[in-house]
Amino acid sequence: MECGLTQRQVSDLFCREITPEDYELLCLLDEKIVKPSDAASSAEAIASMRKVPQEDFMGESCMVCLTPFEVADDLPCLPCCHRFHNACISRWLAERPGHPTCPLCCKDVLPKC
Repeated sequence: MECGLTQRQVSDLFCREITPEDYELLCLLDEKIVKPSDAASSAEAIASMRKVPQEDFMGESCMVCLTPFEVADDLPCLPCCHRFHNACISRWLAERPGHPTCPLCCKDVLPKC
């Protein structure tokens, strides 16, 4: 499986309490987690995206925090053209490492290397 475990190992972990004897299995899972350097590259990619002009976002709201956009907001334009506060999309991506997708349409946010 993509997580580094077999289907049987995953099913077993779902059906019981995790114990200290599961250390090796958990280490396999940990190897698949995106490390902070990957999260930093997500932040850099967001910062390098073109910014949405003010006239294109006034009257709309961020669909992550549901707060209306303000004149001073600096909004990155995602490849799918959805708009979010910079802090909101950065936090969204940080909480979902290894899966950089738009919160609305699930399209890839960052180019694949």
